[in-house]
Amino acid sequence: MKKIYFISNVIFFVISSFINVNAQSYKIKVKINGLHGDSLYLGHYYAEKLYAVDTCKLDNKGVGTFSKKKVLDGGLYAVLFPTRKMSFFEIIISDDQDMFLETDTSDYVLNMKVTGSKENELFYAFQKKMADMKSFAIGLQKRYTANKDNKDSTKYIAGKLDSIDKVKDAYWEKEIKDNPNTLFAKIVKAMSNVKIPDPTNIDKNAKGYDSLVSVYRYNYNIEHFFDNIDFTDPRLLRTPFVESRLKEFYEKNIIPNFDSLTNAAIKVIEKSKVNKEFFKYVVITSTNYFLTSQIMGMDGVFVNLAEKYYLSGQATWADTSVMKSMTKYVNQFKPNMLGKVGHDLKLETNTGETVTLHQIKAKYTVLVFWEPSCGHCKKEIPLMYEKYTKWKEEGVEVLCVYTQVDEKEWNDFIEKHGITDWINAFDRYQRSSFRAFYNVDRTPTVYLLDEKKIIIAKRLGVEDLDKMLDRLLKKDVKK
Repeated sequence: MKKIYFISNVIFFVISSFINVNAQSYKIKVKINGLHGDSLYLGHYYAEKLYAVDTCKLDNKGVGTFSKKKVLDGGLYAVLFPTRKMSFFEIIISDDQDMFLETDTSDYVLNMKVTGSKENELFYAFQKKMADMKSFAIGLQKRYTANKDNKDSTKYIAGKLDSIDKVKDAYWEKEIKDNPNTLFAKIVKAMSNVKIPDPTNIDKNAKGYDSLVSVYRYNYNIEHFFDNIDFTDPRLLRTPFVESRLKEFYEKNIIPNFDSLTNAAIKVIEKSKVNKEFFKYVVITSTNYFLTSQIMGMDGVFVNLAEKYYLSGQATWADTSVMKSMTKYVNQFKPNMLGKVGHDLKLETNTGETVTLHQIKAKYTVLVFWEPSCGHCKKEIPLMYEKYTKWKEEGVEVLCVYTQVDEKEWNDFIEKHGITDWINAFDRYQRSSFRAFYNVDRTPTVYLLDEKKIIIAKRLGVEDLDKMLDRLLKKDVKK
């Protein structure tokens, strides 16, 4: 199946739904030479997953038919062979829903014959063309590797590879132009990268010309990244390409900071409003993407999107349970977003004195929440204390907050490990709400605050914290 151009890794869920019930019908007859008696599934993509809508069984001649008195929603579908691991071929479902497909097990794509569906005739001709180009390119790559010591040969082969890309681009453009308004053409276009024109308003003799061009290309790409996706056509949601484009947009094209990603996400969501189904999909996918991101600070992007689209009432599809979860997560993340002033905490030290977070005078303050019974804390807290000797000389202070109230357990650990120089504190009566303000759902939980107590990093391990402080302190010295 590696020869099928469109296929990506998918998970197959056998469920019903996503079928538009009308008083019409579909009939998809298949013949698989080399198979007989096998059960087949017909499923459609939704994002990058597949959902089953029908089954059939091949007779002793390898013939089977998917048929119901319903019209299938348009999109990219797959005929799967559950007895053969990850074995399937894809078809386009559009207006033509009475078709015959014949192929064999040696190569489903190259041996495919289509009757009754112009879209799938185009689709398979396209895949065969791409397979030929890929095969030719692989051959050239092997020649390039074999002749890597011959500069003349490698230069010639590199030119050939470049020309293949140009031929491919021209072929895609022709298919799109020659087949207007077809789902096939929209799929090909959705897979195509937007071409960035040369800037016409930048003086080539201007100081920093290359930097100006880079900024221009970045901004143009962000503004036009989704130009090749028709947001008015929800059939494209039943392909894997919208989801892959969204991921590519967020992961590889946007400067990975809070403001840039927030603005970019809002831009694409607003663009999707031309269609209710598209809007719903892009909002759900984008908020979930940032909610589950492992990159520090992305929870702040989630908060902005959740407030703008869910808590404002724009997400009309969200039921009570969804809204409850969204509100919970917003309340959990909002107080401790990067760039915010950390909430002040009034605590008691292990020597009986009162200390508040905002009264601590330090270039940087490490705020750590921990408890002695936590296995990870037993390793991280002593290790952090070792680093503290170096940090303290550079103007860094540590407020080490014990999350429980058993003073003996707490003081025994402090004494055993000799961690007496930094500020050890706890909330005797649990009145400061530190768990809510700093989302302390596990220990250790570490925050790094600047001189003004603005949160600049969070949920760091000791080694990562040490590296970050080293960079910041060196940068301060240069200033």
